Amino acid sequence: MMLRRSILLRSQRRRLLAGAAAAVLGAPFLGRARAQPSRADVLRILCSGPPGSVPDTVARRVGDALGEREGRTVVVDNRAGAAGQIAVAALKAAPPDGNTLLLAQGAIATVYPSLYARLAWDPSTDLQPVSLAGEMTLGVAVGPAVPDSVTDVRQLLAWMRRNPGLTNAGSPGTGTLPHLLEVMLFRDAGIVWEHVAYPGGPPAVAALLGGQIAVLVLPEGLLRPHRATGRLRLLATSGAQRSA
Repeated sequence: MMLRRSILLRSQRRRLLAGAAAAVLGAPFLGRARAQPSRADVLRILCSGPPGSVPDTVARRVGDALGEREGRTVVVDNRAGAAGQIAVAALKAAPPDGNTLLLAQGAIATVYPSLYARLAWDPSTDLQPVSLAGEMTLGVAVGPAVPDSVTDVRQLLAWMRRNPGLTNAGSPGTGTLPHLLEVMLFRDAGIVWEHVAYPGGPPAVAALLGGQIAVLVLPEGLLRPHRATGRLRLLATSGAQRSA
């Protein structure tokens, strides 16, 4: 989701209007100020993921397009960690002049208020949406910690029931959409597991490949290159159609 500090015509409050369904689908948004912002030579895009993550890739593509269209220098500022909350805090602290944007998942605006008892920001007053930046398909992957005989989700759940001491799963942060998918999948199946949160997708992939975690839920785009080399196995995706 991409958001910017907004300037309201009659007050200094900022408002976010995000569709819950789009956020549940993992659709990022772009947020825009209502009033005419001041124009600076440099436009900053705060990114909720580390370099190499899906938010980082999207932020850089959006930045290239904006820079060319607006004739401005666009800088991507990675503020990974705390499932995007660090990036949101940086956005809130930025001057409300329209020159700072945030690219992050839609759950920040729609899911987090229900998930966390306390947030350092209020999505209904501190953020302003601009546009959909993209959609993602999530994948459920396993690495070398899971036997090669496990080739689908049903077999994975059976293996996890038989090996409770080995059942840990990673995500790019607590409260992120990959984490919520993990919770729905394992809790509905009666699995007891340990959740391991990472400050973004790339370090989580490294942990899966290294055998530190057994299962990982991430955007499919980060998993596909390692699937092609055989270093991980992609057991399922969240899309409406098969990915392969």
